[in-house]
Amino acid sequence: MLLADLAYLGTGKPDEDRARMATFSPSDAHKHTIFVNSFSKNFSLTGERFGWVTCGDPTIARAISPSWSNSMASLPGEWQLRFMAYYLLLQEHPHLAEKLRAFYRLRRQRLISQLQRINDKQHLFEQIYLDDDATVYNWSKLAAGEDAFSLFEKTGIAGVPGSGFGYSDNYIRFSIGVIPVVSEK
Repeated sequence: MLLADLAYLGTGKPDEDRARMATFSPSDAHKHTIFVNSFSKNFSLTGERFGWVTCGDPTIARAISPSWSNSMASLPGEWQLRFMAYYLLLQEHPHLAEKLRAFYRLRRQRLISQLQRINDKQHLFEQIYLDDDATVYNWSKLAAGEDAFSLFEKTGIAGVPGSGFGYSDNYIRFSIGVIPVVSEK
């Protein structure tokens, strides 16, 4: 079985999302895949764990159905109502998805610009932003002799060392956030 984590579907370019999903178009692919998704990343609801699981294999679908239903049904009623309101809002206003994609692009671009300004002064990175504009993370390669601790000490910016994700500590992962706009007066 293949587990397909679709949490970032919707945070990048729609054509690239469609190309990723096309890998599952052979008729038998669905029988061998468990799909998981959430509103957490693609609808900028960080911390909210409202999502779904689907599978094309009827035996597995029946097996996971009770646990999934029970985990959702055990959520506090106010959470269930809030999650359904999110769902209905996005169904009634599909244009919001593009606004959210644009918001992610803006956040990525601002973080890249900020890292480039810092790098121009302190030369902390060998390469900034190795990603494909599809996640809420920025992977950058640190300059020789730098690591997550030296970066934090010199800039106050925290990142997660690459070793936490199977890479070397020459790489660092940043979560994009909302970076204040600096007025250019």
